[in-house]
Amino acid sequence: MWPERAKTFLGTAAIVMLAACSKMSFTPAGTMQGATQAGSTRLSSPILSRHDVPLAALPEIRRLVHPPTPQRGARPFIGGVMYTAQYYGNDVKIYSVHQTDLKYVEQLTSGLVHPQGMATTPNLVSQGLSAALRVRVHPNWSSNGGWYIANTGASNIPIFISTPSGPQGPIATLQDPGQYPIDVAASVTHQFVVVSNAFSTSLGSGSLSIFPASASLPNSYLSVSDYVQGSGVAVDSKGNCYWSYDDLQNFSASIVEFPSCEGSAQTIVSGLGAAGGLAFDRSDNLYYVDQLAGVYKCTKTSSPCSLLSADFGDPVFLNFDKSWEDLWVSDAAGYIDAVDPQSGAIISSTPATSGRSDPPIGIAPAPAARY
Repeated sequence: MWPERAKTFLGTAAIVMLAACSKMSFTPAGTMQGATQAGSTRLSSPILSRHDVPLAALPEIRRLVHPPTPQRGARPFIGGVMYTAQYYGNDVKIYSVHQTDLKYVEQLTSGLVHPQGMATTPNLVSQGLSAALRVRVHPNWSSNGGWYIANTGASNIPIFISTPSGPQGPIATLQDPGQYPIDVAASVTHQFVVVSNAFSTSLGSGSLSIFPASASLPNSYLSVSDYVQGSGVAVDSKGNCYWSYDDLQNFSASIVEFPSCEGSAQTIVSGLGAAGGLAFDRSDNLYYVDQLAGVYKCTKTSSPCSLLSADFGDPVFLNFDKSWEDLWVSDAAGYIDAVDPQSGAIISSTPATSGRSDPPIGIAPAPAARY
């Protein structure tokens, strides 16, 4: 377990600093160390991250865990767009999707400082919401989807519209003052947005920030009693919030539920090696990443959950595509993987455009976009 290794090699006093650095890059590519941007918090210390695998070892790792040629069965055409966040490069890359084949299109960099987890929301018309609510959230969202980015280094969450011709925006920005946001999710009815914070900017314990609809600032926070590093977050169809975190006091990792996204945490899964992303399918089955083991699937949220796939180099976050056909996983070894959510087979494994030196961390298939 990675905290144990930290304790062995760095000493107890260094654990908090290692935890603070994990999943965050402090010297972005293409910028001078210590450079700042207006409205952002520039992190400028050397990094010790659980993603920093020796680069020379990665090709051997991938040869061991991945077939040399992607395997894909017959599937209907699924056109769309894939977003991946690169925290080292301070950018989001956009790929076009044909079935599970990806083609790089462009990247966004403006205002992004160590982006990580992302979320997309579907076409709001399909949710049966009133016209008044759709217009209040944003008039263009009546026919397009939304896209959220946990912008760690700037302590905010930019929101874009995902249109048939690509993303537009940002149309709004959620401010998460005093926090390092690492992942984001939205309720299916779009009544609230929940953000997972790795730590506070003063290196306080991780937490969840809750944003009501149309609010730019959180109106409440949720956490647990131990000192933890927040990781993935997801919301089920009933509006319950789920959070994964690494417990830095007890050297463990867990997934907890906050019913109705409030109150006290209830443990769902314990004993993870290292917490990662969370996602629900349309039947409210929970999928989660244990970064030291692979992707797990639960029946609803009941334990024990079963290992679905272990064929990754360094899995981080995951999200379903808009048809619920494939589960997409960001692999910090430098790959974008499509996984069959039933069998666990890796359908395709695409080398990321920026390679293993700037791997994908966040991943989100667009809900309503097609190039």
